[in-house]
Amino acid sequence: MEKHIKLSFQSLTELFAYTQKVHGNEKASERIKESDFNCFQNWQTCRAAALTGWPEGLAKVKALSEALLQKVGSGMLKETYAPCETGLFFDVGLVLSGEPEAWLEVSQTEETAKGTKLVTIGLNCTVSCVIEAKVIRQRGAAVLALVQLLEQAGRSVCVKVGIGVDGKGGNKDYSLEASLTLKGFGEALDADKLAFWLVSEDAFRRCFFRVMEASPIWEGLGAKAGLGYGSVKDSWLPEGTDIGLGGLRYGGGDDWTESKTEAWIKGQLQAQGVTIAE
Repeated sequence: MEKHIKLSFQSLTELFAYTQKVHGNEKASERIKESDFNCFQNWQTCRAAALTGWPEGLAKVKALSEALLQKVGSGMLKETYAPCETGLFFDVGLVLSGEPEAWLEVSQTEETAKGTKLVTIGLNCTVSCVIEAKVIRQRGAAVLALVQLLEQAGRSVCVKVGIGVDGKGGNKDYSLEASLTLKGFGEALDADKLAFWLVSEDAFRRCFFRVMEASPIWEGLGAKAGLGYGSVKDSWLPEGTDIGLGGLRYGGGDDWTESKTEAWIKGQLQAQGVTIAE
C-alpha cells in the first residue's frame, strides 16, 4: 500500500466526491460540537457552508478585514495619467482633435500593476488541537484581506488551501498532503466561500479531516478516538504557492496579533511590487 499520498482537488465537487469513500468507522468530522475545537454544530451544517459560503464567518472577521484594507489599502500607490499642456507622453486622439492639453502628466495616487501579475496564495490550514479559533480566524482574515488588496492592485490571484500531515507513533513513514483550489486566475472573488475555507477552523477540523478519513492510509496517520489524526507538517504549502502561511504546531500562533497581521500583509504586498506609502 502506498504510504505517501498527495491529493490535488481542483474544485469542491472533486473534494466532496473523494470524501464519499469509507475507511473505518471512527469519524471525528461527524462529532457533535462540544467545545471551541469545532465551529459548526455537525458535519451537515459544516458541509453546507463549505459548498455555498459562510456569510456569518465573513461578518465575524469583517471589522478586522476592513481595518486591514483601510490601513494598508489607503497607502497603496499607482501611476495615473492626466491630460496636461506638458508631460512625458501625449495622447494621439487628443492631438488629432486639436485639444491643447494633449500631453499626459504622470501622478501617483494608488498602486500600479507592475511586477508579477499572477500570484498564487496558499494556506496550510493544518493546526494542532490546542490552536485557538481566534488565531485561525486572524490568519484567515489576513489572507482574505491580502487577496482583496492584490486584486485591487491589478493582480490576478489564485487561492489554494490544504493540509500536510505525518503519521504518529510507530507509523512515522505515513504522510498525506492535500490541496484545494478555491479561486483560479481570472475568476470572481467569492468572499463568503473564501471566508469558510480560510477563516473557519472546521475547514481543517471537519472537511480535511473527512479527506483523511477517506484516504487508504487513514489509520496509518494515527486516527483514533482521541482525535489523533497525525502531526502537523508546518512547512508544507500547496504546490505553486507564491505567498503562503504554513501550519501551526503546539504553542504556535500566540504572537499572531493585529499588528503582526498588518505587517505581514504589507510585507507580502511589497514583495509583489506593490508600493506602500509611508
